[in-house]
Amino acid sequence: MNLRATANRVIIKKDSEEEVRKGGLILPTSINKQHTGKVIGMGPGKCSDLGVRIPMDFQVGDHVVYNCHGGQPIKVGEEEFHVFYDHDIFAVIE
Repeated sequence: MNLRATANRVIIKKDSEEEVRKGGLILPTSINKQHTGKVIGMGPGKCSDLGVRIPMDFQVGDHVVYNCHGGQPIKVGEEEFHVFYDHDIFAVIE
């Protein structure tokens, strides 16, 4: 099964939310940690009231910072992805 985003939605594979230290100790994510992930799919963009397609400011493959309170989790097989609206993406990490 493949996922294809629609309109101004973005599919993100979140970065690992836990940190493993030497010795195997796993530390949970702190509240202040940045929420980052890789864009693996995106729709064509939102249409304006005049019917003009508004392009998004990022592309598939970009590493981005996103709103930790947004997004809808989707599980495909054993992998988990999250679908966000384009306005939930704050920055592209270059």
